[in-house]
Amino acid sequence: MSKEIDEYKKKAEQGDAEAQCSLGDCYRLGQGVEQDYSEAFKWYQLSAEQGDSDAQFCLGTLYEEGLGVEQNLELAVDWYRKSAEQGNAEAQYLLGDCYRVGLGVEQNYSAAFKWCQLSAEQGYSDAQYYLGLLYGEGAGVEQNLELAVDWCRKSAEQGNAEAQCSLGDCYRAGQGVDQDYSAAFKWYQLSAEQGYSDAQYCLGLLYENGSGVERNSELAVDWYRKSAEQGNADAQCLLGACYGLGDGVEQDDFMAFRWYQLSAEQGNSVAQCAMGGFYCSGQGVDQDYSAAFKWYQLSAEQGDLDAQYYLGLLYGEGAGVEQNYELAVDWYRKSAEQGNADAQCALGDYYRLGQGVEQDYSESFKWYQLSAEQGNSIAQYCLGFLYREGAGVEQNLELVVDWYRKSADQGNADAQCCLGDCYRLGQGVEQNYSESFKWYQLSARQGNSVAQLYLGVLYDEGLGVEQNNELAVDWYRKSADQGNAGAQCCLGDCYRLGQCVDQDYSEAFKWYQLSAEQDYSDAQLRLGVLYAEGLGVEQNLELAADWYRKSAEQGHEEAQCCLGDCYRLGDGVEQDYSAAFKWYQLSAEQGDPEAQFNLGSMCEKGLGVERNLELAIDWYRKSAEQDFEEAVEALKKIDE
Repeated sequence: MSKEIDEYKKKAEQGDAEAQCSLGDCYRLGQGVEQDYSEAFKWYQLSAEQGDSDAQFCLGTLYEEGLGVEQNLELAVDWYRKSAEQGNAEAQYLLGDCYRVGLGVEQNYSAAFKWCQLSAEQGYSDAQYYLGLLYGEGAGVEQNLELAVDWCRKSAEQGNAEAQCSLGDCYRAGQGVDQDYSAAFKWYQLSAEQGYSDAQYCLGLLYENGSGVERNSELAVDWYRKSAEQGNADAQCLLGACYGLGDGVEQDDFMAFRWYQLSAEQGNSVAQCAMGGFYCSGQGVDQDYSAAFKWYQLSAEQGDLDAQYYLGLLYGEGAGVEQNYELAVDWYRKSAEQGNADAQCALGDYYRLGQGVEQDYSESFKWYQLSAEQGNSIAQYCLGFLYREGAGVEQNLELVVDWYRKSADQGNADAQCCLGDCYRLGQGVEQNYSESFKWYQLSARQGNSVAQLYLGVLYDEGLGVEQNNELAVDWYRKSADQGNAGAQCCLGDCYRLGQCVDQDYSEAFKWYQLSAEQDYSDAQLRLGVLYAEGLGVEQNLELAADWYRKSAEQGHEEAQCCLGDCYRLGDGVEQDYSAAFKWYQLSAEQGDPEAQFNLGSMCEKGLGVERNLELAIDWYRKSAEQDFEEAVEALKKIDE
């Protein structure tokens, strides 16, 4: 080699341009001499100035990279142009690239196309690839996907890894060529085997989805890993997903977190969203809502609809950030407008409740409908609710049933319970206790306390199912243990009456009290009765009257009658016929036969009201028509 160097030097020093260029190559590459970019620059310049196109090209590369000379992109372009104009394919390509990206020259796609075409037509593979890109993007030339494919193919067939990958993309997407996953696989594989990370990633996708090749999760992971280890953020993200799901690799939260983190730190929005999920759940890392908020925000600001939804959740709950319903609505809206069904449902909630936005049932209906039509079971349930209430839409009980059913069929326990209500009451559908039982049972088994209560009622009354008081008690208890006031009251009844449990007034009192403290009017009445009679608790007429009053003020007709009794008799309160008359009247007007009789008696005797026999008879008659025996007897006496 030293002999060749000596020969090059001798000729170069004599002004031989070719030898000067060759000597420049030796110094640039460190072949036969110590690598020296300054010496390389010197000899290239001498050769280039004589018009040697190869030297002009190499001089351009030194100026572009700042090797052996101060970087100067404008001079790089000048030397590329000199070489290109002599037909140097490599220089033509690089000059085209400078115009494409605006390097050392104003960006100009038409000029980029011109020079890449000249180079490509000489068979230069890089230029063929970029010419394909320009045709594909319609940059500097009218878009032509077929020609894009043709030029990519020419480059790919020469072994250009980028072109092979791009050709794989064309076959996978069916752009400029018939969609063909097998052909896509072929070209991705050729590129991937050269170590091209994008192709390795895409090859992983094909293996994962079984597109163009038999599905193989393990090979998908292998290719993702090869790409990920080269820093490909998309591959890192999917490798994280594989570890998280245990797909093609043993499930490992730590490894999932590691790969997601590497991807997220490169700005991958999907990985950033996943990182938010890890910190929210405390899965694979200590729970940290502030960190979750940070990652969700980074992802959301890139437009990731899932991250936007979760950011709305954090603002709504005040987790990791100060609670702010207005900002919650803003992020939900961004996600909802991109079609996220969960966000659409959440936005419907906020409009329904008037949180962070003025209450608007019509807007609520709009967003619930969009979400429901995508199959969101919660939105379907809520849509049924709006149709039932006629809120934001005209009331339609048939559509209530339809939407409840859609939600219930997906296993939504609330919807199953409401559908059970519809069948039990015959609302929007023909009354059918068997169907009601079916839906209550499905909901109750999921722990819905309301469904558990009504399942108990159906067993208690033998509606839609064979009567079974033991099962009735069991379901009442399940519901009551969850705090359902209605079930607590029913369970109190079972203990008071000794129905399938040993009669126990103390237990009855316990359950009535729990229910009554939730303002359940039936339980308040019954608690009053236990206090009045001293059953399960020490007799206390004052407390009896207090509980009667609480129930009566909620409109409970029997409690109103009992409170009337208290005032009439002076039990637990100061005797007051006017107050007694008032409460009897409220009860009687609701149809309570005992109150109607007592009202008639007070009218007849002039207690709490001016004596009025005609009015007394009217009330006695109303009571007697309900077969209230004392009223029947009172009418007989008057007739006598």
